[in-house]
Amino acid sequence: MAVIRYRRTHFTAPEKISEAAFYHYKRELQKDPDTPLASEAQRFTIYFRRRLINLSWMTPLCLLLIATFLLLFPDPVTEPDPKRITLFVVALIIGVMASGLLLLLLLEGPSYATYLKERAAYFNRMKVDIIQSSDYTRFCDCFYSPGRKPLSLPVTKPRHSLDLALTNGFHFLDKYWWIFFLLAATIFFARKLFA
Repeated sequence: MAVIRYRRTHFTAPEKISEAAFYHYKRELQKDPDTPLASEAQRFTIYFRRRLINLSWMTPLCLLLIATFLLLFPDPVTEPDPKRITLFVVALIIGVMASGLLLLLLLEGPSYATYLKERAAYFNRMKVDIIQSSDYTRFCDCFYSPGRKPLSLPVTKPRHSLDLALTNGFHFLDKYWWIFFLLAATIFFARKLFA
């Protein structure tokens, strides 16, 4: 049985910040509330850059080769033609490679998008709690308590619209994958039933 190996990315909250770090962040956030608390994670489009670039040229090329094949050879031939076989093999190889890249993107993309969302929410919550807390003890009681309700977070303007759209789309896919599975199963069985 074939096994597809792919990477799933999960957000793990960092260890509790120290009192010195709390007061350092508090001073920095009083100067500039947009100061990041952690280094910025790689955006979705940067993390999957090579796959997205390869898909962006492989898919149109494969479609162009298939269209060329259908235009040049519209009717079936009984004898093999070397030009026909070469064009078909090249289109098939590029199509298989593009399909493999798309499959890996669909397997790894949703978990990375969820990781980005959870990481951003965690550090945004931490930033709000640092700003609102008067001292380190109150911050720890508020931020690290297990039954803590999320605060209403300030809305920030997204910087990268394509990146944000891809992240949100793949996060939705990661969260609601079962809907797509049920839809595909319904379509499959409906076609079998009414065929």
